[in-house]
Amino acid sequence: MLAALGGVFMNLNYHWKLLPLPKWLVLVHAAIAVTGFVLLIAATCSMAPNG
Repeated sequence: MLAALGGVFMNLNYHWKLLPLPKWLVLVHAAIAVTGFVLLIAATCSMAPNG
């Protein structure tokens, strides 16, 4: 959720100023999003009933 809000903010902020997004910012944003997704999958799998 945090990565999605950050992405919206980054996109709109830079788009309105007609500036390209910095590569490091895109990579950090992607890393946060992937980490969140992996944690979501791990939490879902740990809650699944065994058997």
